[in-house]
Amino acid sequence: MSEELSVGRVQKVFAERVLRVERIDPGYRSTNDVWVVRTENGPRILKISRHSQEKSESTFWPGLRTLFGCQPLKEIADQASLSVYLNDHGEIPVPRILKHEPSNEPLGRPYVIVEKMQGVPIPYNSSQYEAFASSAEIMEQLGRHIGKLHSTRHTHFGNFSQTQSFLPENFPQRLAHTIQELSSYRWADDIEVQESLPEFVDMAKQIPPPDHISLIMPDIGPGQFLFKSNRITALIDIESYVRGPVELELVVIELWTADAAAFRKGYEEARGCFPDLDRVRTVYRFFIYLLYYAPPKGLANWIGAPIRFRYRTLESQQ
Repeated sequence: MSEELSVGRVQKVFAERVLRVERIDPGYRSTNDVWVVRTENGPRILKISRHSQEKSESTFWPGLRTLFGCQPLKEIADQASLSVYLNDHGEIPVPRILKHEPSNEPLGRPYVIVEKMQGVPIPYNSSQYEAFASSAEIMEQLGRHIGKLHSTRHTHFGNFSQTQSFLPENFPQRLAHTIQELSSYRWADDIEVQESLPEFVDMAKQIPPPDHISLIMPDIGPGQFLFKSNRITALIDIESYVRGPVELELVVIELWTADAAAFRKGYEEARGCFPDLDRVRTVYRFFIYLLYYAPPKGLANWIGAPIRFRYRTLESQQ
């Protein structure tokens, strides 16, 4: 997709008159080209998928496909029901899906049109990013949102639409297989990854099957949200949601939150408990590292990042 998108071309997918089209740069490598479309009835967001039907451009979607059975183009068609689910079960609003088209017509790629939400975006490695991650009020709000979503239990893991569902006892073996697949996909020349691979494959096979499966977002981070006046106003990127072990999403959040206590407070208020990450943290961090393809600071620093969600026994809480 070119840097410019003409009003005339965009008009083909809008019923209301299009006045102006403005490209949004998220500040990181995204799987979508995103545009603000100014219409006579107000602004809309147009997301045009970068997914190739032949081969993904990153390790992220191949990883979700191998572990959870996700198909990126299929997930586009499921975003409408996903949006409803998240608004019904969570605390943070997500955009309503106004239109979606999983085929390549007429823009040359699949697209989604969603309502434009209020709030300020959070570019990666920006002052807004640091403010978001370190705000007690924001982290507590996010913790309540995640805790509410995690309060719902699913019997199988897989994609959101449940067209791909797997028994919890199959998760360790599928995780080990996914790690092997990703390590050969884009990490074949990385000595650090390849030398660590046998240990982590074995570790994945040895973890216990997940005992609590809920809706989770494997790439959750500040860049997925909008905020204003020290409050999260919207979660704007929802396509990667899957049904999976709650610990996986919490391990992701642990890697970037700067106020884990506030997050945990909100989470426990909503769900009543906080899971033990100790049994799975290290192997999940390795999987996330492979999934993200180019995390900063290298594997050793990633695996050895500070532990912010320490397990508390009942006795230690009294």
